[in-house]
Amino acid sequence: MVAPPLVEPYIEEGWKLIEALRDHEFGLDAAYWSYLEEPDLWRLILVSRAVEEIGTTEAYRRVQEALPASSSLVLDDVAVQGGSRRESQAIVKGVRFRAGEATRRIRGTVGREYFDDILVYNLSAVAWRPNTLREMSIQREAILEGIRQEAKEITSRAISELAEKADAIMQVAEERAQLILAEAETRLAQAKKLATNQGENAGR
Repeated sequence: MVAPPLVEPYIEEGWKLIEALRDHEFGLDAAYWSYLEEPDLWRLILVSRAVEEIGTTEAYRRVQEALPASSSLVLDDVAVQGGSRRESQAIVKGVRFRAGEATRRIRGTVGREYFDDILVYNLSAVAWRPNTLREMSIQREAILEGIRQEAKEITSRAISELAEKADAIMQVAEERAQLILAEAETRLAQAKKLATNQGENAGR
């Protein structure tokens, strides 16, 4: 069964909850969205060794307490797991992120555990990531606009330089044409004078 798309707002809400839990000093070892065929939904899995220490009930209470009031997530969207579960250990030990990678989508085996479809958060990215995906989009648009403006300036300069070169070439061509025309007129005048002299000499 093909998983429905995990839309960006849910990814962003996950980030907000991760940050809120950090502010509430609830340590996480991993966090990821996992698609569940039954009941056909995505669930945010929070992995924390604290679950073994404080118990599942208290862990859920703290998650509920940390959920931002403006969040579209509810507690039913979240599952809390201890760090001793095999799939939790696979995620913690087996998922590696490239530099600058905030999330990673995985379909397949991590360690010895198979995952149908998961999206794993890079928890070390919380400190530097923009506050919202909208800010990321704004930053991206600003960069693209800067590139577009630079391209326009380069194109404008190139056109201006070509126009200047074309003007210079036309000026040289006009000067050359004037010289050729002047030389031709001089030769024509000389030829007329020579013809006139020859005519006068013949009349004598």
